[in-house]
Amino acid sequence: RVRNQQSINQSIRNLVLTKFGERFFQPNIGSSVYNSLFEINDVFSRDNLVSSIREVINLREPRVILQNVTLLSFDESKVSINIVYIIIRSRMV
Repeated sequence: RVRNQQSINQSIRNLVLTKFGERFFQPNIGSSVYNSLFEINDVFSRDNLVSSIREVINLREPRVILQNVTLLSFDESKVSINIVYIIIRSRMV
């Protein structure tokens, strides 16, 4: 069982790697990242990839404030992305 930051990291990873329509009865959860991986490597596709990641995190992960998404490398064999966020601490009353 994971907690706190591990839980958030796992959630973000799942959101980013989930394709739209992949989750039963939740067709609006996911991102277009998987489809972007097979696009031509140009400025537009790189911007689309970063934008997709930002959108899914901002919409679906309320426990964080997204600071930055940086595409470190994007080639035929791999994509490296750095995601920086701040965890929102909620107080239990």
